[in-house]
Amino acid sequence: MDVADRLAAASCLRLVARVVCRRLWFVVLSAAAGGAGAYAAVALRAPSELFSPHADRAIATTALTCGLLTLTIIAACAWVTDRVRSEAQVTERHGIPCLARAPGLERRAHDPRRDDEEFRPLCGRLRRMLPVMGCGRVVGVSSALRDEDKTGAAISIARALAETGGRILLVEFDPYQPRMARMLGIENAPGLADVLARRADPDASIQRARVRGDLFVVTAGSAAMPLTSLTARRMELLLKAYDVYFDYIVLALPPVALLPEEMALNRMLDGLVLTVRRASTRHSALADAMGCLDAMRVSVLGFVLT
Repeated sequence: MDVADRLAAASCLRLVARVVCRRLWFVVLSAAAGGAGAYAAVALRAPSELFSPHADRAIATTALTCGLLTLTIIAACAWVTDRVRSEAQVTERHGIPCLARAPGLERRAHDPRRDDEEFRPLCGRLRRMLPVMGCGRVVGVSSALRDEDKTGAAISIARALAETGGRILLVEFDPYQPRMARMLGIENAPGLADVLARRADPDASIQRARVRGDLFVVTAGSAAMPLTSLTARRMELLLKAYDVYFDYIVLALPPVALLPEEMALNRMLDGLVLTVRRASTRHSALADAMGCLDAMRVSVLGFVLT
């Protein structure tokens, strides 16, 4: 089990613990009711054995069984209902708007001929929220945990921005699951990690994507890319160098759960878009992610439901 899996399990366990603590009175009441029922059954069936050790064990066993059964039902209900079902549910619980709906995004984002029609309204909103003011604006794309289509969303957002005008740079800043080169059918190196490790020139890492519009890509690269304060500082300087030449920079980030606080995302980003997968993303994990982003003072623009 890797770090992401452990974080997901910890988030679910915290959720179950919170729900059980809130419903503890119900567990105690259920155990008491089970014990009372067992006591009544013994009293009706064999009144003479009511205070015998055998009767005491039967009553205690029944009470414990009822309590554990109730606890299991509460935990199972919390586990099932914690999954995201609709965009309205996310907006109501977490206070962020839905910017686009794109089911099955990761499976089809690799097609360069694909029309990203569902992302055009999102691009219009991004341009209104983050107008270009002399230098490029940096938009991050992340998710609460991994496997929530964030790379596909970053590609589609960048592609739709390029198709609606302007020079767009798509940067993969994810050392855990680098997949952009494969999805776009381009070379992985030299890439961002090579530039940050001072093994490649920043200009040499930029590749032109085979799509409509002026879309350029910097893949993750082949060198190691530890997420440290030094990496964050170098990344900040690199983005400042890039934003002179591009209207928008779309930054594909690791899941929020894997981002250390020393990354100082608020100094890199003008805003961040989260991806949420229907029937997969858990509200508990999303709440943890929103808490982390709030602690890092990152502005969350909204979410894409995949």
